[in-house]
Amino acid sequence: MVFRTEQMKRFAISMVWLGFLTVYILLGVPLASYHGDETTQLYSSHDYATLFLKRDPQALLVEWPIDNELEYLRIADSTTSRYSIGLAWHLAGYNEDDLPDRNFNWNADYYTNKMLGLIPDYDLMVVMRLPSALFLAISAAAMFGIGYRFGGLPMALFVSGLYVFNPIVLLNGRRALQEGSLLCFGLLTVLIGIVISQRRERGRRIPLLLRIGLIATGALTLVSKNNGFIYVTAAFLWIGLPELLRPRLRRLLRTGMTLVVCSVGVIALYIALSPGLWSDPPTRLKDAAAARLSAMNGQMRDDPETPTTIERRVSDLLTQPFLKPVAHYEANYTNTYDAQRELIAAYEASWLEGVRFGAVLGGALTLLALFGVIANFSTRIRPYRSAALSVGLTAWLMINVGALLWVPLPWQRYHLSMIPLFSLFAAIGLWSLVGLIQKTAGSPETAVSGDSGGGQKFMNQFLKVMHAVFALDAEAPGVVGT
Repeated sequence: MVFRTEQMKRFAISMVWLGFLTVYILLGVPLASYHGDETTQLYSSHDYATLFLKRDPQALLVEWPIDNELEYLRIADSTTSRYSIGLAWHLAGYNEDDLPDRNFNWNADYYTNKMLGLIPDYDLMVVMRLPSALFLAISAAAMFGIGYRFGGLPMALFVSGLYVFNPIVLLNGRRALQEGSLLCFGLLTVLIGIVISQRRERGRRIPLLLRIGLIATGALTLVSKNNGFIYVTAAFLWIGLPELLRPRLRRLLRTGMTLVVCSVGVIALYIALSPGLWSDPPTRLKDAAAARLSAMNGQMRDDPETPTTIERRVSDLLTQPFLKPVAHYEANYTNTYDAQRELIAAYEASWLEGVRFGAVLGGALTLLALFGVIANFSTRIRPYRSAALSVGLTAWLMINVGALLWVPLPWQRYHLSMIPLFSLFAAIGLWSLVGLIQKTAGSPETAVSGDSGGGQKFMNQFLKVMHAVFALDAEAPGVVGT
């Protein structure tokens, strides 16, 4: 009875907290500054009308050479946002005539685009942003679940809060962009990968529903944005790599076959959810890759800071999550920024912007995250025993680092995938540090040179902490599943 009461209490706390985060996200939606890519997503939602209102899927097929911009966006851009935005304006009572008849013109200024009807009015802006904001709220629940796996309810509360109150996450998730759905389905895919990995580590059966969930969320991640492969790959490695720690041929073969089947399922569902690929999937996939590379080359031509050096890319990896201020626009879109200075100032002055970490708090969180990376390799100091968690988290980090070191653009949105990771590592670092302090504070101190003063005690404790940090066990006892 006591156990059930405690469970109910934890459940109630979790629901209240996630409800609060959802309300906080939604309240800031009308205040967020406008980005030209929002018009791109709204313009793309013509496809919703074509498929669901006109019921003409044949019109969505793409043939090469492409003869209009919607066809180009159909293979170069995401699917999730255009259809979720279309559903939103449809339910709100809008129709296809209310949509822009062309894409945002980046060569014209903000006011020209407004005059041409390419920037939606206030009411439509709020409606088209709601799907992304709701996706962001679901991603907060996924981060809560990931944190819970690493450190129970306290860490779940800390990780999800640190993630949601990050101004970069909030701004990009509140806009009608691809980031909300990407974070939602990407983090859900990672969470499912963690659950499957831990169940295998403990020798427990993997329900079919989890495998179906992995396929569904993996495909939805890929159709949310091209770089969704980071999350999907991380989830699959999270399942597969821990099997190599205690290799058994039968288990390796079973896990390998399961991952192959799930991979085929993800790819098949990805194609099924991508009308732009239907006419000839292999050829259209090549076209999509070429379109994305062409778009990136165009972005590099327009941005004088590109291509960035390796030193800059490493610096961005470390500073974008907590130290850099939120970027409302990329460097070469100053005309759109200048036209909204007052709106941006009002948003940044609002308590709904999130928490500005600044140099002090941001620096502390970054150091905690780096300490968390170190702690992840030591069962002596990390707050969890599971080897599967440690191996999978390392793989997730390496995939992000590799992908972002390859990208030659310094744009903040491209570094959004590091924020969930850094939030989790900061929590791990904090929990590990507190644990070390508690251990050393509870240990009997050995007097040095007969001095029992506070300074010497502090030094003894400091040396104990450093020894615990760097004496990383190659194989520590008590790992779950061994």
